[in-house]
Amino acid sequence: VVRRECQLCASVGARGERNRPVKYEDRKLPAVEIQGHTPNMGEAMSFDINNGRYFTEAEYNNSAPVGIIGWDVQDELFPNVDPIGRTVKIDGYPVKVIGTLAKQGSVLGQSQDNVIYIPLTLFHKHIAPTEDIGIFIKPKGGVEAVTVTTDEVRTILRALRKTKYAADDPFGLVTAELLQTLWRGISAGLFLLMIFISGISLVVGAI
Repeated sequence: VVRRECQLCASVGARGERNRPVKYEDRKLPAVEIQGHTPNMGEAMSFDINNGRYFTEAEYNNSAPVGIIGWDVQDELFPNVDPIGRTVKIDGYPVKVIGTLAKQGSVLGQSQDNVIYIPLTLFHKHIAPTEDIGIFIKPKGGVEAVTVTTDEVRTILRALRKTKYAADDPFGLVTAELLQTLWRGISAGLFLLMIFISGISLVVGAI
């Protein structure tokens, strides 16, 4: 709906995430971050594919059981074999490996390599049907258009949620400016915990 209604958005992507056990034959990882993406997230976030490929629009539309695995997943489950074309089980559901990610390291102490990327349609059907999603927006006017694009998207989402005029937003909002402020705060030795209680978290920036 946001993609269709937003006039100032150059592109709109979405992501859901949930920890799930992943298994290949007799090897098992108890908690891997499973991320469901829209097809345009690969380009928007500039994922570094080491081998294989990202999933296609057709695979997304058909909820194809395909995935791209992170460095740690490959290292733990496929130490001596090429994972491309093999099938892992995410919480018991079979998913074919079509790509592997280059090593990304850690951000704020959290590994970015213990992940599997799958189509968001598959994620909602078989991994986390009720899990919240994050919406990623790229404004048509770049950084200078972030504020007006944010306002438009807020209006769309409030209308969808039938939010009363005086009520708070029923979603969290993160802009490029807020991320920069957060980073400066962390650099200064501060710690900020942000909790999004409502159903949608929204990120707006010039990706």
